[in-house]
Amino acid sequence: MNSKFDYDLLSAMMTNANMGWWEADLKTESYICSEYISRLLGLDEDGTISFKDFNKRILKEEQRHTTTHSFDNIRQTQETVYLLNTVE
Repeated sequence: MNSKFDYDLLSAMMTNANMGWWEADLKTESYICSEYISRLLGLDEDGTISFKDFNKRILKEEQRHTTTHSFDNIRQTQETVYLLNTVE
């Protein structure tokens, strides 16, 4: 398997599906974001945003978070979605 090809393919699929990722860098207290997330948040080409700036974009505590409940026969799963103030 070609890991570079796999990475490029996965990146293209995620971008086409409007999905992205971020990685926390605890030393610099920043997130390194994928191309899609960077574009969504209006970040520079390096795709980094500080924890502080990222947290400013999350809706305020007094605003209700959107919660989706999924049920099946075996277990209950709860997913919380945090809305961001974005450029788009």
